[in-house]
Amino acid sequence: MGAERRTVTSESDGNEPSEVSRRAVLRSGAVVTAVAGLGLSGVVGTAAAKKNGRIPIDGPTRITEPGYYVLTRDIVGEGGVVVEPEVDDVTIDGQGYTIDGQGQYQWGIIVGIGGYPGPANTVNPVVKDVTLTGFTIAGLEFENTNGGAIRNVTFTENPNWGLSFLDGRGATIEKCTFSNNDTGVFGTEGSGGHVFTNNEIEGNRWGIWLDESPGVVFKNNRFEKNERYGLNASSFSDDAQIINNLFYRNGTGLNIGDYHSSPNLVRGNRFVENDEHGIAIDESFVFPSGFSLIEKNKLFRNGGDGINMFAADDWVITKNVIRNNGGDGIELRNSDDNVVRKNVIKRNGGDPIKVDADSTGNLVEDNRT
Repeated sequence: MGAERRTVTSESDGNEPSEVSRRAVLRSGAVVTAVAGLGLSGVVGTAAAKKNGRIPIDGPTRITEPGYYVLTRDIVGEGGVVVEPEVDDVTIDGQGYTIDGQGQYQWGIIVGIGGYPGPANTVNPVVKDVTLTGFTIAGLEFENTNGGAIRNVTFTENPNWGLSFLDGRGATIEKCTFSNNDTGVFGTEGSGGHVFTNNEIEGNRWGIWLDESPGVVFKNNRFEKNERYGLNASSFSDDAQIINNLFYRNGTGLNIGDYHSSPNLVRGNRFVENDEHGIAIDESFVFPSGFSLIEKNKLFRNGGDGINMFAADDWVITKNVIRNNGGDGIELRNSDDNVVRKNVIKRNGGDPIKVDADSTGNLVEDNRT
């Protein structure tokens, strides 16, 4: 929990392992070392040459003042871009160019470096229209930020994280592509309140992993062919809203687990042909604050159960269509005080609804099996 970031400088051979401990690279503060690892060669502020109010970026850069910054070329094997803490209202427009670390540098773009821990002190950063690839920690990190947006960004072939939030809150992430990273998106340390819309999360080992990141909204995204999970929300990533997404051919489509204290909503999604379960609710102990809801989802041809509940209490599962899955339609193990009502559950490989002897206080009624 108290480990500092691993430092990878420009002298590294870039051969990072694919599984970097998710806690081992947090709690930085080592700004000087990290900046060296980004290969920065200069500082850009209002003194930089401007054209039509735009400030050009033509190489590794540290941003110290607000403004609209534009890439003017690809940056390959040279380093990345840093936005200093408390530099608000910075836009980085990639104009379709690529920043490629080639396995030698830590971050492609990092906003608010060294600002964690502390109050949210970098406000309204925007990153758009750029490809970020080949960085050993993250293609893009928002650290101790508040608000902002990430639009039309491609995160690909980063051996750790494509996009990382470290106590970054309230960003909008839309029309981005996350492909062939170890983890497409990782959020931790209170990185909540984000809205993900119309993104493609495909071919990563982990699609999106949230840890202690409450109040995140996922709407109209496509999670496809991610090896472990399409979306994993764990450790007090409470009050999630997961609406109208497609989970297709992942390991498990959606996993929610490890201590949730606020209601979660899973509505109107499609879970199709995932290797294991469509939805897994795993050790999700909901403290008294209202029921979480799984409703109006379609779960078809998943290899395991349509919905698998383990040590999961206080959920309402209703009006879902659950067909042709390899395991049970719905399984409750050691799960108490749930409501399973008005679902259509047919032609699954196991039981339509299985409730084990360790599950108590559940109401199962009016299902079509």
